[in-house]
Amino acid sequence: MNDKKSSVRKWGIVLIFVIFAILATYPAFVGGYFKGTTDGQIHFIRFEAITAALKNIEIPQLINFMGYQNVGQAFNGMYPWISGLIFILPKLFISKPIYALFVGFVLLNFVTILNTYLLARHLTTKIYWRLLGVMVYEFNSYHMIVMYGRNAVGEMLAYSFLPLVFLGYIQIMEGRRDGIWALGIGMGMILNSHVVSALFTFLILGIIELGRLFLKKISLAELVNCVYAGIVAIVVSCYSIANLLLIMHKNQLITPWKRLEQISVYEMWRAMLNNSISDVITWNIGLVSFVIFVAMIVQIFKKEKEGSWKYWIIGAVTVYFLTLSWIPYPKQLGETFLGNIQFLGRLLSFVMIFIVIGMCLYLEVYGVELSQKFCVGIVGISLVIMSSAGVVTFHNTKGDYDVRYYLNNNNYLSDINEGKAGWYDYMIANPKDNNRWLINIEDPNNSFVNRLDIKSNYSSLTFKINAQKSERVHLPFLLYNGIKYNISVNGKKEHYFNDGQILTINVDKGINSVKISSEVPKFKSSP
Repeated sequence: MNDKKSSVRKWGIVLIFVIFAILATYPAFVGGYFKGTTDGQIHFIRFEAITAALKNIEIPQLINFMGYQNVGQAFNGMYPWISGLIFILPKLFISKPIYALFVGFVLLNFVTILNTYLLARHLTTKIYWRLLGVMVYEFNSYHMIVMYGRNAVGEMLAYSFLPLVFLGYIQIMEGRRDGIWALGIGMGMILNSHVVSALFTFLILGIIELGRLFLKKISLAELVNCVYAGIVAIVVSCYSIANLLLIMHKNQLITPWKRLEQISVYEMWRAMLNNSISDVITWNIGLVSFVIFVAMIVQIFKKEKEGSWKYWIIGAVTVYFLTLSWIPYPKQLGETFLGNIQFLGRLLSFVMIFIVIGMCLYLEVYGVELSQKFCVGIVGISLVIMSSAGVVTFHNTKGDYDVRYYLNNNNYLSDINEGKAGWYDYMIANPKDNNRWLINIEDPNNSFVNRLDIKSNYSSLTFKINAQKSERVHLPFLLYNGIKYNISVNGKKEHYFNDGQILTINVDKGINSVKISSEVPKFKSSP
């Protein structure tokens, strides 16, 4: 009987997770369309190419023939896609792209909720406090901004695995070796999602370890277990890391700009009070989460309230303060390694996970003073209503920014394929000036030949050239070192087509047909 009750309870919790995941997803699809932004267009088109490759039982190419102005950018190689299977797998079975995207977001939110629950379950024995932790992490405004305001696919995937990282780390701090797997798999999946998030997760864990070393709370066993977890993370993410290192090692790339863009306190308050999740205004964690945050900060100053929860809330306060425009960071700091974060608002991921950890630890000890059902009901309903309202308001607002895609089942593929935003990320640098793109098709004075009747799929690109005479021409297509290309002109294979990593071919007078394909690297060492 007890086993039956336990089984019913577990399936009941799973059902709650599914409901939460749908509640967190549906508002972004009201009316049968999805409002896409710059990052969404960048990632959704590469997911289409990866899906097509997997349908043909092939390893996806490292370069992209579809989208990005068809210049052969290496988005598949530079942006990890393994964790993106959350979005890709539904596409293998669902033909309608918006329905598949909806299911992908439901799966993403389910994974986020599940990982957060695993963390909360370790922190508190009370089911209601666990659910409260899940709801705060899932339904806060920052999470909605990342998913729907910015469509930051890599960051939202990393966000979903962050609780697993801290579950494993806390277990290791407590001397439990099983934490190796949670920390290692969580960190590996963040590496498979968003490299910048992984780097700053590693940095923050390192700072915590230094603090524990200073307080003499660290042990050799803890350090060894962290190293083991690191090995697990490398194994989990080795495919993504290998692709990244191959392209970066063999090519001089222009990486995205470095900067420490702070959160304007005024704009943050305005966004929070307006319940805005738009990428146009600013980053915020939402009014409900902020009230919880303030309530936890107040508890820090009560002498009778003791426990490790204080360290996590202090950590949240510290990280939160570091994101604000009150701090006059020197410009030179943004040009260092730290500038890779670009937006300090990205640190709100850590603010939220620290709030959840601190809150759950606090409620486990002092929650007896509160009505569990009442608190979860009021806070949970408020979070769901506020997040849903914010998403729907953003979703229904048209023309609020230059780069917007209102995607439905009819225009999905054509719109993301023709998108022109962000196509230049990780562009090969001009050898004469490492800060200039090797190819700039937006320059009206460029010397490239016009391409006609462009057609692309996951593995190749074809187009036509109307030449006025027989000549050798430069084409707007990048050739990355370390990748083998196959080029044919009028059905004949070309052998000499690389001129400074720009596609250069001989054409005859009149219409010429060109086909480009590539081979997946086998990661053999160079002779």
